[in-house]
Formats: sequence, structure tokens, C-alpha cells
Amino acid sequence: MLLLLFMLGLEYTGEDLKANLQSGLLSGVLDFALNFPPGLITGLLLRWRPLPSVLLGGVTYISSSGMIAKILAELKRMNNPETPSVISVLVLEDLAMAVYLPLIAALLVGGGPLRTILSVFIALATVGIILLVALRYGRQISKLFLHESDEILLLTTFGVVLLVGGLAHRLQVSATIGAEDRIFASYVPG
Repeated sequence: MLLLLFMLGLEYTGEDLKANLQSGLLSGVLDFALNFPPGLITGLLLRWRPLPSVLLGGVTYISSSGMIAKILAELKRMNNPETPSVISVLVLEDLAMAVYLPLIAALLVGGGPLRTILSVFIALATVGIILLVALRYGRQISKLFLHESDEILLLTTFGVVLLVGGLAHRLQVSATIGAEDRIFASYVPG
């Protein structure tokens, strides 16, 4: 989740994020309604258990925002009229994944309802705090990190991501996320 939010921060400014959230909410809901059910239904038709079916629904729902943004830039389509709509849907997908991944990870680990609710609450609180800080103090934080040397900027940013990741690990916020990769294979029918 931390890397997802970090990548979101690299791709969009606070102003872009706010504008995309306001203008693209209906498109984001429609995107979810059209792309999540096919994976879920396919999993159920294959007689998978509900959890792997929900995982497949997540796979059919999500797009690679970094890859799509790069393709739009390489094809010189960033100034096309449809591009802001595409980007707003991608931002909403990224934010949905920030909630979806902790929920699925908690379910995969097999935690009870309380643990699952706590995991989702922590994810929502984390995303909310990061969005609030980005929207209100994004420019000031950017000025803090701004440097003439690209290398120093990269290392400083990487250091902050590692620090936040270490704090999340210390608080055991990331324990369920790390378990997702190890357990996934045992839940998907072979």
C-alpha cells in the first residue's frame, strides 16, 4: 500500500488529485461496476471459493496507471480531450486499491471480522491522512524536498519512503500486507 500511495504521489500533484476526485467519481463508480463483476462471476462459474473469485474481480478491475500514463505520454496524447477523464479513473482505481489490498490481505491471512475491520480502518485512515496532507500541504512539502541535484532528490524521497515503511512495520500495520504474497497461491485453484 505504501508503494502504491508513493507512486500516486509521483504521478499527480495535490491539485490534480483533488480535481480528479471531484470530476471523476461517477466514471470511477461506472469503471468498478463494469470491470469488477466479470472477474467475480468468472471465478464463481469456475467453482472457485468466494475469496479467490473476489481476487479475480480485483484483477479484472484494476489497470496499471503508471503504464497507461507512460503510454499516453509516449503516444503524445496527454493534451487530448479524453485524457483527463482517463487519468481521473486511474486515480480512483489507485485509491480503491489502497483499501482493497489491506481488506483482501486480512481475509487471506484468515483474521476474524475484528482484524479485517481493523485492517480496513487503518488503510482508510492512512489514505485519508495522506490525502489531507497532500491536498493541504503538498506545495510546502515539495519545497522541503526540492533540490538542484536529481540524485539528492531521489535519495531523500527514497529515504522517506523507507522511514514510513519502517514505521508501518514497527506498528505492525504492514504485517497482513506482507502475508498476501505468501498465501495467495494456496487460495487460487490450480
